[in-house]
Amino acid sequence: MAPRSVLIVDDDEDILDIFEMTLLEGGYTVETALTGAEALAKAKDLKFDVAILDIVLPDLRGDKLALKLKKGNGDVNIIFVTKYANMQDCINSLNIGVSDILLKPIGEEELLQAVESALPVELVA
Repeated sequence: MAPRSVLIVDDDEDILDIFEMTLLEGGYTVETALTGAEALAKAKDLKFDVAILDIVLPDLRGDKLALKLKKGNGDVNIIFVTKYANMQDCINSLNIGVSDILLKPIGEEELLQAVESALPVELVA
């Protein structure tokens, strides 16, 4: 089976570290980014199966980042994470084709289940 790759984008380094460690232990290949610009730079060189995006980033909203990532790789599945449950974000997410929206704090099992559910069928272990 091909490695399952995940991009995590969040401006909180602690969250990045926890998510990265959880997913690495789950057998995923992981890249992290603190900003939308950093994520887009990585997505130019690498293809991701799943992108976990904070909705509120310092330089680019998560929904705008999701559209740019999908434009470069239409196969990437998006999971939004946020501290703020906002109905408009949920509606916008449906228009983008987001796999899931997780409210922080997020437990390890919840994260792993969301990523597993977002993977294309051929990559599910």
